[in-house]
Amino acid sequence: MRIHPDETDRLRSLLNSYLPDSWLYTKPERELLEPVRDWLFAKGNTRHYGHWTRIDKTARVLFGIIGIVSLLVPLVALTFIQNTNYRLLATTGFVITFTLVLAFLSVANNQELVGATAAYAAVLVVFVGSTIGSSSGSGSGGPTSNSTGSV
Repeated sequence: MRIHPDETDRLRSLLNSYLPDSWLYTKPERELLEPVRDWLFAKGNTRHYGHWTRIDKTARVLFGIIGIVSLLVPLVALTFIQNTNYRLLATTGFVITFTLVLAFLSVANNQELVGATAAYAAVLVVFVGSTIGSSSGSGSGGPTSNSTGSV
C-alpha cells in the first residue's frame, strides 16, 4: 500500500490524476469534499487526497492485465508467423515493447529491469525454438507418412 503520492510509480500517479472521483471516493466522502473541492484542487500537488488503497488495487489489476497481454499476444502472433527470420524480428519487437512499458510504468531499478527483460525474452525464445523445431519436422516423409503398406 502506498503511503504518500511521492512514493509511487507512474501508473499509480496517472491513475491518481485521471480516475474520476466516483471511483476514488464513496458518495458520503464526495458530499463531504464538495464544499472544499476548489480549495483542495487549487493547491496543484495532487488531484486526490485519499483512497490510495483503491488506486493501488486498480494499478495491481492493470499490471496483471498488462502481464497477461504481454505473454499471450506474442504467443498467438508468433504461432501465425511461419518465416523464422520474421519470428525472431517479432520476438525482438515484443521484448523491446515489454521493456519500454516496464521502464515507464514501474519503479523497477536497473537490475530488476534487466532481469525481467531477460526472463521475458527467455520465455519467447523458448517458444520460438520449440515451434521452429516442430514446424520443420512436420510432413517430412517420416514413418507415419508412409502408409502404402508395401514391404
